[in-house]
Amino acid sequence: MLSLIRGLFKKKQAAAAREFSLSQLEQFLGEKEENLKKELRSILREADDGIKEAAEALNEAIETLKAANLQNPNIPAKAHHFMQGNRESYVKLATLFLRDVTQKGLESMSYSEVKEYAIEFKRHLEGFLQSSLRNYQVLQHFFAHESQAVAKGIKGMENAIRKMEDAICSAGLDAVSKAKEDCNAIRLKLSRMKELEQQMEKERAEQEKIGRSIKDAQDRLESVYQGEEHRALTAQKEGLRGVEEDIMLAERQFSIRFSALEKALRKFAKLSFDNEKLISLYAQFPEKAIREDHSLAILQILAKLEQELAKGSLGLDEKRTQKSIDAVKSISLEFLDAHLKAIERLEGKSKALKEAISGSSIEGQMHKLREEIQKRATEESLSSQRLALAKGQLESVSITKDKEAIESLMGSAFSEKIRLVIG
Repeated sequence: MLSLIRGLFKKKQAAAAREFSLSQLEQFLGEKEENLKKELRSILREADDGIKEAAEALNEAIETLKAANLQNPNIPAKAHHFMQGNRESYVKLATLFLRDVTQKGLESMSYSEVKEYAIEFKRHLEGFLQSSLRNYQVLQHFFAHESQAVAKGIKGMENAIRKMEDAICSAGLDAVSKAKEDCNAIRLKLSRMKELEQQMEKERAEQEKIGRSIKDAQDRLESVYQGEEHRALTAQKEGLRGVEEDIMLAERQFSIRFSALEKALRKFAKLSFDNEKLISLYAQFPEKAIREDHSLAILQILAKLEQELAKGSLGLDEKRTQKSIDAVKSISLEFLDAHLKAIERLEGKSKALKEAISGSSIEGQMHKLREEIQKRATEESLSSQRLALAKGQLESVSITKDKEAIESLMGSAFSEKIRLVIG
């Protein structure tokens, strides 16, 4: 029973995976690759012999096809010309193919150079097969045996290349190369992950800095808003609104005094050619007319108007005529002078308040602080977007499949049960 338990324990120990860090695995693969170089030289020596043998056989087949005679030479000249054209074309293509795929120094090639050579061979083979298919089909009717021998020679070279590739794969060189590529992919991903994490950390720090800047600007804005200067400015603005309302009220009351004369003034304007424009303005906008009537010509105009009203020459009914006469009597020099002085006093006050308001630096300070807050808020929003983008990119980067691929590859190629540990 004890021996059975010991046996099970040993099996578990044997099955335990070797743990590698990424650097350790890269070193392990480098040592594997170095150890396999001798085997690669042996594979390439054998492959070189096989390829040379296949190349010699292909060259011999090409020469045989080139020199072959027709079994039935008594064919029409047109058919002979057709045959010869296809033979020359096929021989030329096969010769070029043989020249392009013949490689000197195969034994001294590195793994990557051999893989590139195999890829180039397949590219040339595909090109040859596509371009020579029609020639081959024609030659089957004239030189079936000889053209088949060339095709067999091509196939022999292809088999020699495939045999070399299979030997390289079986030796584990492909697995080592793929594992190294996967390690490099993991390292690049880890580098990218670190870069994204640093970017996120930078953005978070930037957001904290921006947040402090916004808070500082908001505090300064609030301090200005609560200060004596701002309260004084607010009082001046309110005072200005009050003065402007008083001006509007005074002008409205002045206009009301003239409203009863509107129709009479319109009719009288047509009879007074010298003052027609001024009279019409008083009829429409008396508050504007008084500002332009610096000599108070309206007093003489009203005296003449009263005379015309008394005569009844303006065509107004009795009630409107009397109402107009009463209105004329209510507009005296004292009334006009009082109105003008009141407007002058209010406008002077308005001007003084406007100058005080425009001379205040508080509005500029507050505007500058609001702009600063808005600018920082925009920067904060952009930083949040960059942070979200970096976070999304980081979440999309995964090395799990790469780790599993390497572990599986090492197990299948070298029977090495490993576990890649990324710290």
